[in-house]
Amino acid sequence: SSHAQFMGYFAGFCIFWSLLLGANVDFISEKKSGIACIVLLTLLVIYSRIELGYHTERQVAVGGVLGLCFAATWSLFLAKIVEPHMRKLEELWLVKLFYFRDSKWMRHNLFLFEYESVIKEKAERKKES
Repeated sequence: SSHAQFMGYFAGFCIFWSLLLGANVDFISEKKSGIACIVLLTLLVIYSRIELGYHTERQVAVGGVLGLCFAATWSLFLAKIVEPHMRKLEELWLVKLFYFRDSKWMRHNLFLFEYESVIKEKAERKKES
């Protein structure tokens, strides 16, 4: 089942990212509740595929396991290959073209940081004009 494979990948990557790759979520309860929601959503999708008669239990099990395997492989690739060389990779023209950046150093909410930066920039530009 491609649905089970995608949801297995999505759930697996989110879990690996938040637990193993050091996602910057300061509050453990937020991390746990986020993981619980993702797992619940994954199980609901898998259940719906069986209940609606589109797939058998074996098909969704194989799809889910394949998704988890792909998530583990990609997470390991990011953790072992990409992350150690991120400083060098950030200097490549293609990486700069797409504005890729390493924000792992940030220990607080990235959205809050970006919001505050935009507000500060707007205020500075308003003063200049």
